[in-house]
Amino acid sequence: MKTTVKPFLVDESILTITVMNEDNSAVDTKFLHDHVSHENRNVRFGVSRNKKTSPYDLRTLSKDGDPMVRFGVASNSRVHPLILDELMNDENEF
Repeated sequence: MKTTVKPFLVDESILTITVMNEDNSAVDTKFLHDHVSHENRNVRFGVSRNKKTSPYDLRTLSKDGDPMVRFGVASNSRVHPLILDELMNDENEF
């Protein structure tokens, strides 16, 4: 049986918790990718911390203007060493 989910408004604090939850089977790479450019920095931070986030999306988030998001990327175990090196040598401290 296929289930169809209709779009609905979600409180951003709930969305932040959702994207950070690596054990939630509904949170997959595509779901995370869809929230890489979210307007709320807390949501982007949640995506940056999630170990399911793709290396491509971690690269995108490593260039985020918010230091908290870049910190999330740096603390993600999936981040490529070259990206981590770039973050550590970035003039914009986090």
